[in-house]
Amino acid sequence: MLIWINGAFGAGKTSAAFELARRLPGSHVFDPENAGYFLRKNASWKYTQEDFQDIELWREINFKILKSLLEDGEVVISPMTLVDPLYFDEIIGRLRREGIELRHFILEAGKEVLIRRLAARVFKTSLGGKENWAVKQADRCIRAFSLMPEEDKIWTNEMSVRDVAEEIASRCGLKLLPDNRPGVVQSLGRLLVLLRHIRL
Repeated sequence: MLIWINGAFGAGKTSAAFELARRLPGSHVFDPENAGYFLRKNASWKYTQEDFQDIELWREINFKILKSLLEDGEVVISPMTLVDPLYFDEIIGRLRREGIELRHFILEAGKEVLIRRLAARVFKTSLGGKENWAVKQADRCIRAFSLMPEEDKIWTNEMSVRDVAEEIASRCGLKLLPDNRPGVVQSLGRLLVLLRHIRL
């Protein structure tokens, strides 16, 4: 099964994905962003698009990797903002047509909440470039998600990362391990996830 966690930047996709994987034995997180950073780092003279989702090869690479990973029947979790209908179809639609079991979720939040979360991320990391770009995408993402199926959406304004992960698992019919860690340990774990995913 592929669990694709969609949502605007700042919606909590990556945190939810790693919380799911931590509490779901045998599952794995696959981040489609990494293919974009690879292309930019190794062929920056050719791939100059501001948004690497505009690179056809990025979409093809991620489709093929995910199809390969899912052939063994394991649970793969992909946190990635994907709003362009054509690009969505080239990856998610195509995987579904290939017979892949796929659950798609959209983590939604109000614009003011998204901006506050992104501002907190900048405060924690002192690296604002990517987050500033992300803030500019908020309206585009909110408009695009308003056209997507309501049953895919999870309103996260008042939800913790733990709540979001448990809601996704429930909708997928998956049983998570209990989380008995103290609150401070939970918070530290989420901060470490954030720090591991800083792109310089």
